[in-house]
Amino acid sequence: MRWSSLVDIKHISKDWGNFKDYLHKKINGVKTGFPALDLQIMGLPGITGVLGEPGSYKSTFCLQVAAYHAQNYGPVLYFDAENGLNRIRFRLICQLLNVCPQMLVSSSDDVLVRAADVLADFPLYVMTNIDFYNLESFVEEAIAKTGAKRVMLVIDSLQTLPNLHENKRYSMSMWMFALNDLKKKYDNVLTILAPIEKKRGTYETSGMDSGKESGDIEYKAEVLLDIQRSKKDGDNYLTVTCIKDRDGPSGVKFLLRPVLSDPDVPTSFTYKLQETEIVDL
Repeated sequence: MRWSSLVDIKHISKDWGNFKDYLHKKINGVKTGFPALDLQIMGLPGITGVLGEPGSYKSTFCLQVAAYHAQNYGPVLYFDAENGLNRIRFRLICQLLNVCPQMLVSSSDDVLVRAADVLADFPLYVMTNIDFYNLESFVEEAIAKTGAKRVMLVIDSLQTLPNLHENKRYSMSMWMFALNDLKKKYDNVLTILAPIEKKRGTYETSGMDSGKESGDIEYKAEVLLDIQRSKKDGDNYLTVTCIKDRDGPSGVKFLLRPVLSDPDVPTSFTYKLQETEIVDL
């Protein structure tokens, strides 16, 4: 049967080789570095949204996942309009060297030399501004320059993307359509990770519509994770709930806790999270 050339339509049996490649990459998907989460979602899909209130370690989680990607898969394009290059570099060094900010500030030149060596060939590129109309060119350039088969784009956060319309939610929808088109074009190559601030009044609930001015993220994302802060016996915990998984069950919970360089000093946070056993919170 012949179709109009204007219609993008294919028979279900076509491109079988592409489908086998899809299955291989799906089974061996992009891991986050958190084993329990990886087991649940079988690797990060095209778009993953990370919901949470301010101060819920969304950025820490995403930077850690980005670092894992850079170490194991390929380059990361990291958009952050609020923190800037030096703060992101500062947090990444703390995470990679397992030191807290106080230790890094007061450290000797030897530690900074070691940090410089670690980051010299670390394929993470920070963008403090992003152009809606050149978004695809950033991804293409990352693939062309590195020859990588996997690229990650982190948007931290969705709400800080440049306004494209006086209606903020409409602007977010425009961005989400653009990101979704990128995801489809670079299927199994591009992974998009986007922290999303939750609306006031939804901090203690887990719902797909709790994102603040989040456009169509609840519809476009394959996976939505919700992070909530908890505390027990003075220790901080994070409950991560998978509230949407297009290819698997939702509602599964994981427990993370901040990593301290000194277990006895609560302020010795290393900008790193680790999975922990479920406790009665």
